[in-house]
Amino acid sequence: MATTACDYIVEYQRGFKFFGIPLYSQRSLIPFSDPSEFETLGGRKLLLSYGSMQNYPLPDLNWHWDWERWYVLMTDSVDDQGWMYAGWSGWSAKYRLGTGIRRRIWVRRRRRGSCADSVSTASLLADGGQT
Repeated sequence: MATTACDYIVEYQRGFKFFGIPLYSQRSLIPFSDPSEFETLGGRKLLLSYGSMQNYPLPDLNWHWDWERWYVLMTDSVDDQGWMYAGWSGWSAKYRLGTGIRRRIWVRRRRRGSCADSVSTASLLADGGQT
């Protein structure tokens, strides 16, 4: 039986809105003051090669990605693009003047076992075992 698990990445940006246009970037984050560009849900800094979530490593060679790509975790406490804004009273889905940091959470499911384990025996028999 296959085991699945989800990985979560928290993405942070700093910036502001100018006449309603969001001007945020990971490059604007202040070292030693702001969170890092990518972190785990527990707050551990993630060093991803080339700054890309696509380079997030699987735990070991027994795992493969069940989902082709990362998805923004959409809850009722985020805006239409999945962002939450830091405010005086915590995180909010609404931008307010002075909320310089924003974050969003990405999720991707992985499966334990080889990629071949996820191919059904019936599909192999249907094409005569040809791949």
